[in-house]
Parts: sequence; structure tokens; C-alpha cells
Amino acid sequence: MNSMVSITFSKLRSLMPLVLESASYLKLLILFGSRVSGNIHPESDWDFAILCEEDLRKQHDTSGWGYYALWSLIPEVFELPDNKVDIVDLSACNPWIVHSIAQEGQLLYEKDLGEFDQFKQHALKTDAELKAYRDQVRQKVRSTLSKWKS
Repeated sequence: MNSMVSITFSKLRSLMPLVLESASYLKLLILFGSRVSGNIHPESDWDFAILCEEDLRKQHDTSGWGYYALWSLIPEVFELPDNKVDIVDLSACNPWIVHSIAQEGQLLYEKDLGEFDQFKQHALKTDAELKAYRDQVRQKVRSTLSKWKS
């Protein structure tokens, strides 16, 4: 069996103290995507969403590259190949992707109890908002296609 598939959610959770040793500014770490939905195949990657306390993160950043520290730390601690790990920053992410993460994501870590629930309350969109977004995207696609036809 592929070792990447055999890593369990509980194993990831058990490794969180090692992540936090170097990234105490982490507020949320969420696993999402195929590893949560169960649609895993040999080429599946690992999708993680992060949320950080920016003031603390900046204090840890002595090199100017500190913002990206988690992008190398997470694969290293979880023993995953760099090219099989995707990380999105929830503070700089499309709100519709954030909605999807809030809807399907599994919490690996929250700094403060209830932080994940607060995130979900803020991030989840109503059915009306989702419909309006889909309609807007459809209209943009139609507009773009009509420009290509002319």
C-alpha cells in the first residue's frame, strides 16, 4: 500500500505538538479535499488550510520568509512529499473555497476551543448566496464565450 494513503487522521493529530514547536502562531489547521471525502487515488495530494495569528507570526519571522515556514514545516513533520502537499491560507483565500473548507474540512488543530466553530459560522454561505455566486459565474462564462465567438 502507498505510504501516503496509510497515514491516518489520528497520526496527523498526534504530530501537531511538533508543528506547534515551530509555529506557535498557528490558530487553525484543517484537512480537506480528497483525504476527507474519501476520493483517494494514487496521485492524491494532501490539502491543508491554515489560519495564523498574524502578529505572532510576524514576531517569528526573522528571515522575511516566515510567512512560508508552514509550507515546508507541515510536509516535514507529517512526513509527506512537498509536491503532494497543498496549503491554503484562509485569510487570503477565495470566500467560496473557504466555504467549501468550512463545509467539508476536518479539524486537526484549533488554538482556542471554539475557534473552528466560529470560523465555520463566518465562512459558510447561505443557499441564496451560493445561488447568486453560481449565477454570477455562469454569466461571466457566457459573456466570455460570447466574446470569443465574435
